[in-house]
Amino acid sequence: MTVDRIRVIFSIEGGREIRVGRNEHIVREASYFKEYDVKFNSIDEALAVAREAEYPELCFVLGNDEKSTPENILKSAIGLMTEERYWLAHEYMEKLWKRYPQPTSSFFHSLVLFCVAMVHHQMKRYDSESRIYENSVSEFSRFHEVEKENAFFSYPLPDKFIKTIEEYGILEIRSSRPEGKPP
Repeated sequence: MTVDRIRVIFSIEGGREIRVGRNEHIVREASYFKEYDVKFNSIDEALAVAREAEYPELCFVLGNDEKSTPENILKSAIGLMTEERYWLAHEYMEKLWKRYPQPTSSFFHSLVLFCVAMVHHQMKRYDSESRIYENSVSEFSRFHEVEKENAFFSYPLPDKFIKTIEEYGILEIRSSRPEGKPP
């Protein structure tokens, strides 16, 4: 596989700061860890930085896995949401959003928006988190009722709401077919 640039997620627990040199990077702060999203020119460069700094957890973001079933993609995304790894969860949800025709794609788009709202919170972009969250609730509620306690932004997403998202997601997957797939 040839890639122009490599994205690596460094997860650091606690308040420890890291230096990523002059590489482009984004910082997302969860309840108990910081995520540094860094772009490198090669895997070797990324690994050298990781070894030098003794990073405990790395996640390489290279491309799509076309062989994953929609339910496995959803379950992976839900697991990431539970861990407050919303950016990666959003990447998984985007796979589902782009895989299905309407109206199912709109349902998965609402889940992408939930994750994006949480990412904005982690990046301290408070001015946009509520607006994006409201859009996600509005889109999600076209498919399923949103309980009162989940209608307003709160960080992190409550476990009960994540479980509801998972249940409805499985129902959507089972009631629809990905585009271009035979019955």
